[in-house]
Amino acid sequence: MSLTANMYPEMENKVKAYLMETIVKDCKVKECDVSSDFIDFLLDLVLLNPEYDFVREDTCQTDLSSIVSAVTTKLTDQTRPSLVVLKLQLYFKKHYVSRDEAILKHRKCLYTKTAPLLREICNATLQKSTEQDAEKLYQKMVIFIVLLSGLGNPSVPGVLREASAALHSVYRISEVNHFVTLPLERKEGQLTELMLIVAGIRLFNRDLQRGGEGIDDLPSVLQEAIAKTQSSTMHVLEKIMNKVYNFTAAIDRTICASLEREDVCSNDPNPSHWPPEITSDHVEWAVQMLAAGRQQEVYIRKLLDDIERCDCNVKSLMEKLQARLLLLHGAIHCRTAIPTVEIYPQFIDLANTWMQLQDEVVVLSSINTFLWELQSMTINHVDTFDDALLRMLIDDGQVLTDAERLEEQMGKMINETGECQVFYPNITKDFDQIHVEYLGFCAWSLAEGMGALIPGNPNIGVLKWNGKYFAFSSREAASKFGVDPERFVNGTVEFMYNHPEYVNLLQMHDEIKPAKAQTMSETNSDPKVLHDQEVQTVLHPLESNIVKDYTFSTWEYRRRALQLASICQRATHSTQTCKSHFRSSVYTHAAPPRDREVQTMRDNYANTIRLKNFIYGLRGKRGDQQHVIQFEDA
Repeated sequence: MSLTANMYPEMENKVKAYLMETIVKDCKVKECDVSSDFIDFLLDLVLLNPEYDFVREDTCQTDLSSIVSAVTTKLTDQTRPSLVVLKLQLYFKKHYVSRDEAILKHRKCLYTKTAPLLREICNATLQKSTEQDAEKLYQKMVIFIVLLSGLGNPSVPGVLREASAALHSVYRISEVNHFVTLPLERKEGQLTELMLIVAGIRLFNRDLQRGGEGIDDLPSVLQEAIAKTQSSTMHVLEKIMNKVYNFTAAIDRTICASLEREDVCSNDPNPSHWPPEITSDHVEWAVQMLAAGRQQEVYIRKLLDDIERCDCNVKSLMEKLQARLLLLHGAIHCRTAIPTVEIYPQFIDLANTWMQLQDEVVVLSSINTFLWELQSMTINHVDTFDDALLRMLIDDGQVLTDAERLEEQMGKMINETGECQVFYPNITKDFDQIHVEYLGFCAWSLAEGMGALIPGNPNIGVLKWNGKYFAFSSREAASKFGVDPERFVNGTVEFMYNHPEYVNLLQMHDEIKPAKAQTMSETNSDPKVLHDQEVQTVLHPLESNIVKDYTFSTWEYRRRALQLASICQRATHSTQTCKSHFRSSVYTHAAPPRDREVQTMRDNYANTIRLKNFIYGLRGKRGDQQHVIQFEDA
């Protein structure tokens, strides 16, 4: 997108919507069934061409019709292999997901399916008088644990019985009453932890051959599936590479070998040394078929890398699984009681390892699905006429594989580099880390051979120009490139403008967009130059005027106004206005405060006389005439 387009995003969206609508109508008129996604994808690639910059000020309806014509012409010609390349690129962009994305998508789908049951468990309440509700909730917890762990089908009685026994050994039914009182987050966390512990117990019992109902032999299944997937993928790649080698040999004979001759002009559509029955259309067909084959090769090799990574992960997880089982056997052997803090983490780690194996199953399944869809979109065979034409293009030439091409040029090192700098593999440090442009294909053949994808040979040297590295198929091709590298690089960019399928094939999308912006700036009749400029300003451009009596408080200004008014020396007058004559004063009767005395109750006390009597003469005296003396307290 050009710099001007960034200034008018709304206009760009409206124009693009108009282009999409017009292209769809034209395709329907021509009875061409094309999806809107494919039209949008192709339109974005076509608009990378500076000739189709519809946001220029001088853009007219004729310019938009040229864009529509370019896209419609490419869409309606369904027999061109370049259209297959574009469809492959769109399918890969929309449907290919990395292993992390595939695993995350599977996990989200699993949690979505179990979310209603989880919500029902977390929102459950129990009545203290009945135990039936607690048992029902406990059974729901068992079913949820089996579903989330992926170890068997909970509808099978044996699986449900085994999971219930494992849960009962770590979590009693009586603990459900406490579970319902927990907050929502703690409930979900506890259920996840119980799921891992129960899964670890069931896996350990399976290893002891005392359980494992409904649990598949995942390591064996994975090893067998990886071997079959790898074999089928290699078979598909071999079929593709056989076609690629044949088309490469045909193009190398008809185009590249002829262009290496000094007396042949690269602009001649039908060179004299070609057989009379071979035309430029036949060679262009071969070049497009080679591009389609190379695009398939790139995607198939990426799938092979994913399969190889999956194989390495499975082997590593199997070793980790066996090591954890050995530790569990050693910890539990001949012991009747084990602390939970010692054994539960081991069960959790065992369950996590098994779930990672389940993730590899998901990744492998997505690879197989993508491979099957990719095969259905490829060019499965070449018909009789095409096969005969291919044999005619090859003639008596030798069909070489990519490895044989490398061996053929072994020892023929690049020596004439012109403006470029050459790097050799034996004397350059970290040579393998050098990023070669155009996916390692010969830069000279790509520019001069109508997009011919001839493999480059980095072993004979790599040329560096303008910070980029380029590989070549031969020493002669490197020498011709070194004479004027800028012309060949710009020629490749111009070729990609007119053949948008090469943009994604050679992974040049990020470089084509800046190249388009540079081209637009160079060809613009009235360029808008933008540059940074520093300006020095005066510190105080206006004369300073500091008001010492200034204050921000309005109340201060009111106070000063009252002082200036001299109210104490003025008399107050009342005035009746037409708007206030109906107002009346409101009187309120209030009682003045008065002092009052209040009589309250008071406690008091009184002293009484305490009498003391002393009786004497009680011994030795008969009768009742005793003597009594009375004493009184003073």
